[in-house]
Amino acid sequence: MQILVTSATEMETRPLREALQTNPIEAHEIQFHTIGIGMLEASFHLQKLLTINTPGLIILAGIAGTFDKKKTLGQVFVIDSDQFVNAGVEENGIWKDIFDLGFADKNAFPYSDGVLINPYLKDWNKTNLPTAKAITIDEITTSSLRMDAYLSKYQPVIESMEGAALHYNALQYQIPFMQIRSISNLVGDRDKSNWDFKNSIGNLNTELLKIFQNL
Repeated sequence: MQILVTSATEMETRPLREALQTNPIEAHEIQFHTIGIGMLEASFHLQKLLTINTPGLIILAGIAGTFDKKKTLGQVFVIDSDQFVNAGVEENGIWKDIFDLGFADKNAFPYSDGVLINPYLKDWNKTNLPTAKAITIDEITTSSLRMDAYLSKYQPVIESMEGAALHYNALQYQIPFMQIRSISNLVGDRDKSNWDFKNSIGNLNTELLKIFQNL
């Protein structure tokens, strides 16, 4: 089976790439692609990939922030739903997205109540990774007011800058997909000495290898 492994940066999946060079998994053709940071660049590269390829599975893997202070840095999740949230307006401290404003139909395909749900996890989450809800934003959230607004409206666990682009494009092309995220930091904490790159990237790649070994 052909599997596309994508990530915003090369470093996020480098350990897996190196592991497979030493011990390849012969049953699958695994290709790696860097799709860039942010939803626009990620969406462009994903569309380009899916126009010329019809893989059996596409995976977006990367580190991410969490809104949940009870989660452990380095913990790995598979994202069951994601959504674009930074197109809209803030009025009187209340965030309204394009669906609230009536600019888009929240149930027009591929959306379900404004959310991009992954319908393939029951078949592909073979290592039973815990699931989490995510939102995708073209910025790193630092405002406590904006954080509270997102939490109140969307109840996310994970924040990334590319995830919903995968969900949107894979659903449109009807290609099975998984978004795997490892927590590197708490959302709002810009002191990178508090971030855990080593364990988040290490644990992410350990779980990715397990996924391939169980496909």
